[in-house]
Amino acid sequence: MASRPTVTVLAFSPIRRDARVLRQISYLSEHFRLIVIGYGPLESVPSGVEYHAVAPPQGLGLGRKARSLLYLPLGRLLPAWAYESWYWQRFDRQIFLSLLNETQPDFIHANDWHALPVAVRAMQRSRAHIILDLHEYAPLQYARCSYHGLFFNSMADYFIRTYSAQATATVTVSRSIAEKYRQVYGLDPQVVMNAPTYNPAIKLVPTDAQHIRLVHHGAARPARRLDLLIRTMAHTDSRYTLHFLLINSTSAYVSKLKSLAQRIAPTKVFFHPAVRPQAIVSRISEFDMGFYLLPPICFNQAAALPNKFFDFIAAGLAVCIGPSPEMARMIGQYGFGVVAADFTPYAAAQALNALSTADVNDMKTVAIECHQTLNADVEMARLVDLYMDLTQKKGSR
Repeated sequence: MASRPTVTVLAFSPIRRDARVLRQISYLSEHFRLIVIGYGPLESVPSGVEYHAVAPPQGLGLGRKARSLLYLPLGRLLPAWAYESWYWQRFDRQIFLSLLNETQPDFIHANDWHALPVAVRAMQRSRAHIILDLHEYAPLQYARCSYHGLFFNSMADYFIRTYSAQATATVTVSRSIAEKYRQVYGLDPQVVMNAPTYNPAIKLVPTDAQHIRLVHHGAARPARRLDLLIRTMAHTDSRYTLHFLLINSTSAYVSKLKSLAQRIAPTKVFFHPAVRPQAIVSRISEFDMGFYLLPPICFNQAAALPNKFFDFIAAGLAVCIGPSPEMARMIGQYGFGVVAADFTPYAAAQALNALSTADVNDMKTVAIECHQTLNADVEMARLVDLYMDLTQKKGSR
């Protein structure tokens, strides 16, 4: 019997918190010999998977700050020299490249543009095929007026233009982002949405008419405007409470959120410990509605179909969002949630206050039904099929 092809998954992220990469590991390992290279330890490694942990960079030391201040502005004038110098002088890049060269894979699954130059350089020695997984639209990842927007967006554009032609195939997370990559770079990404594994244990839990519990989980970042969720609670009726499960719960930003909640909605907002990605769906199924207002301050936020959106569906929750185009499209198509008229707290509160208990239960029922098709078993099958097709084409040469 022929040996299984080797796939090396490459991710410049703390993999234990990266739900998309964890799903790649789970599903690809069933069909291929899998090697994973990423930041930090994993709590558990599936049987047969070889994992190489790389120590993540520890903040911006003086040397890294100096290099960034030198190379990134110069990249606007001399992109090839400045951006390549900045990239390859980072010590972790060399470690990833060395490990990747040792694995000699048939395929390299490069997560996001950061991994692409390393994958291409390794490919030149191993002749591996590269599958580029673009988690968002990298050239517009940061606000244009910010330091990162001025320099990192143009650097992402350079690396994608320079290296993406070396990828055999590309995938991304939403229809809008796929279309943007087609228009700007001529890529043709397959959409693999960030849905979690199907959980048949999730059943309808009837909503308490007097206590409707909203939930929001994930990273606490100022750009996500979690304060809008808290401000909404100041306008909702007495049925509603809001519950946060935030990863970086000790950050200064979370402290500000707690102070805001205490000031304007002292009995209606609660902060709970975060749970690991594999336990999120089970934990949030204890609540009634997933809640997320994501003002479209950049293209990626307008085009977002985030992990938490699918987690809400998988947990059998009704969903309340602002009019984010991709999420609103799916709610309009399936009917498992309500879309506020705009992203203001007042509009969100209006949408919530107009709901009856029966409305919430109906949306929960639809979410449970939708989860039968909006899940990782379906979405990750697209990725597995892509690899299977490439394997067959490679074998037929």
